[in-house]
Amino acid sequence: MRVLSMSALLLLSLASTTTLGASNSSNFVGRWEVTTSYPGGTYVAGVDLATDSDRYKGRSGYLVPDFAFPYKYAGERQKDGLHLHILGPNGTTILGDLLLTVTAGTLSGKGTLHGLPIVLSGRRPLKRPANAPTVHTFVPQVYYRTFSGANPPALHIFPGDTVQTKTVDAAGLDEAGVQRGFGGNPRTGPFYIEGAMVGDTIAVHLLRF
Repeated sequence: MRVLSMSALLLLSLASTTTLGASNSSNFVGRWEVTTSYPGGTYVAGVDLATDSDRYKGRSGYLVPDFAFPYKYAGERQKDGLHLHILGPNGTTILGDLLLTVTAGTLSGKGTLHGLPIVLSGRRPLKRPANAPTVHTFVPQVYYRTFSGANPPALHIFPGDTVQTKTVDAAGLDEAGVQRGFGGNPRTGPFYIEGAMVGDTIAVHLLRF
C-alpha cells in the first residue's frame, strides 16, 4: 500500500504572517484573504496591512494573474475610508489606487490597477482551532490530472496538521491494481492550507512512505 503522510500541499497562498489587530468595524490592520474581481474574472490573494497613526503601509502577492510580482501599499485613512496607492516592487511606482472600508469585520473596496477597474472583498483568515495540530486521515475519491485553482479543495487544513492519505501510480492504479483514475500521473488533493496566501513559502515534511 502506498501511504503518504504529509503536512500539506498548497492550493492558494501570500506574503509573511502578521499579528492581527483587534477585530472591529474600523480596523484595517493585519492579514486579509482578498478576492479581486476584474474585467474577465476573479483572483484570490491576500493583503497584510500595518499602521503608524493614520499612515498605512502593506504588501501582498499579486491581485490579478499574469502580474507575477508582489505589490506594496501606502496611504492614509480619511473620513470615507482607507485610501491606498498600489505600488510596484520598488515601492515608488504607482500602479493603481484603492478605497477600502471595513464593515462588521468584512473588508470591501474598489479602485484601479494597471488602468483597469477592480473590486475587492476580504475576510480575516480562519483562526487556528484550539485542538490543533490535527492528524487527518483522508481517503481520496477523485484524482485530478492538473494543477489548478479551479479544482475544489479535497481537504481544509491548518499549518502544522498532518495528512495520512494514499495515491495511485502513473497509470491510475491503486495498491490492489484497481483502476481509480485515468493515466497521466493523477494526483491526490489539492489540500487548502488555511491562512496561506500567494507568496508564502510552504514547508512540506514527508514523514513516511
